[in-house]
Amino acid sequence: MHVLVTGGAGFIGANLIRTLELTGHTACAFDDLSTGASSNLDGTAADLVVGTILDPETLTAAIAPADTVVHLAARPSVPRSISDPVASHLANATGTVNVLEAARTDGLRHVICAGSSSVYGANPELPKHAGLATRPVSPYAASKLATEAYTLAYGHSYDLPTLAFTAHKNAVEVFVDRHRDDWAIKDSFHKLHAAPHQELVSDALVAMVEGRASEITARWLKVVRSDPSTPHYAAADPE
Repeated sequence: MHVLVTGGAGFIGANLIRTLELTGHTACAFDDLSTGASSNLDGTAADLVVGTILDPETLTAAIAPADTVVHLAARPSVPRSISDPVASHLANATGTVNVLEAARTDGLRHVICAGSSSVYGANPELPKHAGLATRPVSPYAASKLATEAYTLAYGHSYDLPTLAFTAHKNAVEVFVDRHRDDWAIKDSFHKLHAAPHQELVSDALVAMVEGRASEITARWLKVVRSDPSTPHYAAADPE
């Protein structure tokens, strides 16, 4: 399988590409290098396309040969979003629509998009979980909520296979749009957790790429100790 990773020259993207290659897939990194670096891809066989997700023509050309798109590109940082909210909106909301639209018009490719736990914002409940109401309190959080919403909306509106996941300090939550028959229960969302270790984040993303989301939901692992340096794992029950 050939995978396009937007933000592929960043830390998570480059590690994902290494894991993809180790599991027999090929990958291409699409990155404007505003926060990533080409050196992060040293030792991989991945091509690097330097471009922005705000350029539909370049983006569409990069997506064309891909079977799956993992969309990690974003303009991070709450303070940066407060200084320049339009830039955050364009990169995170408009950029996501550009990725989804390119995938839709070029053959309904599978798209996996990164959200953010910042969407829970002012909600005081801890720990954060998928059942909480979203309360974004920064332009960045609002733009990432749009990322998640557009990802799921494209899935429902166009039958585009989509997944949205959220990485944060303590876990990776993956919100699986289960409306597709091969992803089990209709019109419900499930979450699964992985330890906050990069190799498990990459492994979870590879499993999503391979279409094993429903399988993982039933048996994935979550941290049950507070010390991430010596994690103990237990099977996560689907909710």
